[in-house]
Amino acid sequence: MEGGLVRVNYALEEGPAYAAGIRAGDFITAVEGNSVLGKDLDSAVDGMRGLAGDPVVVTVLSGEESRDVT
Repeated sequence: MEGGLVRVNYALEEGPAYAAGIRAGDFITAVEGNSVLGKDLDSAVDGMRGLAGDPVVVTVLSGEESRDVT
């Protein structure tokens, strides 16, 4: 967590996050439309866990650009 947001420390090149364009230094601001601001890390990432292949929409902040990533 950094500034109340989930900071991406790394994204595995062979993983789905990297394939979706998420990179180290990006911030996850929301999961499935629910803000992570004010949550602890476990609560913030809880919505990202699930079965392999299940789609999850996260809002990612890269620099000043915010985008939804599935």
